[in-house]
Amino acid sequence: MDIENPSVESIENTQEPEIQQDTPQGEAAAEIEAYSPDFKFKVGESEHEFDERVRGVLKSKEDEEYFRDLYTKAYGLDVVKKRHEEKWNAKEQEWQTKESEYSGLRSQFDRVQNTIQKLNTLKGQDFGVFQKAWDIPNQAILQRASEILQVHGDPEAQARADKVYADRLQMLQYEDRVNQESQTQQAMTRQLHEMKLHQALMSPDIIQFAAEYDKRMGQGAFLEEVNMVGTIDHAAGKGYTDPKDAVTRAQQKLAKLIGPLGSSPASVSPPAASQQQQKPVQRPALPNLGSGRTGTAVSKKPKTMADLKKLAEQLSERD
Repeated sequence: MDIENPSVESIENTQEPEIQQDTPQGEAAAEIEAYSPDFKFKVGESEHEFDERVRGVLKSKEDEEYFRDLYTKAYGLDVVKKRHEEKWNAKEQEWQTKESEYSGLRSQFDRVQNTIQKLNTLKGQDFGVFQKAWDIPNQAILQRASEILQVHGDPEAQARADKVYADRLQMLQYEDRVNQESQTQQAMTRQLHEMKLHQALMSPDIIQFAAEYDKRMGQGAFLEEVNMVGTIDHAAGKGYTDPKDAVTRAQQKLAKLIGPLGSSPASVSPPAASQQQQKPVQRPALPNLGSGRTGTAVSKKPKTMADLKKLAEQLSERD
């Protein structure tokens, strides 16, 4: 091959080192040189940093993310463990309190049971102590002794007296059973009432209206008005008011007072000009009833709960 006239192949061979500078290995090396590690990571509201022994291992962004994930999970386990320990300690404390209360009640029950057993023994062995323990007056004992003597020796009279006492005892037991059943029924009725009231208050339009009314008049004001509807019906002899009906009536009545949702509680609808000319005597502005109807005139705008209740009663009488 002629040195003075190099071939194409020899020229390509001389350019290969320059082409190798753009290889992927060269780009990766440049990326490693430009990589700036971030040793910080966050768990919850706390910020931490990588351990010194790990920092020297980080050579790329992928390494950093890998160790950040490991550290976050490790520190997160400590947070979860702490939360579980706190919950466990709270439950353990609650259990110890309940156990102490139960032990006290159990001790009291055992003492009462032992006392009753002793008294039952005394009534046959030492009636005098039994009488004092139960604070039975002497007059009652004498009265009972007189009743016993009247039927003594007369089997038929004794049988009649025994039947009278048996019937009285059965009546007492029946009254106790009725009282227990009544208490159970009242509890079930109360639970049903609360469930129906909750369902009525969960209506979307009622939720919005109640929130607006409570915002203006104070927390729980709308529920108080609902309860007032049932109280008034009961006082008037109308019996039980269904919660859904009470909620609807309260919402309709209060809507006349506060006007459309989102408006100012003190806003009122002024009477039309033609109406003002027809009336010989000018009257104060009426509250906005929200439906185009007019209500009873008031001397001042409602500012307190008492003013609203008074105005609501006036509207009810008019309706």
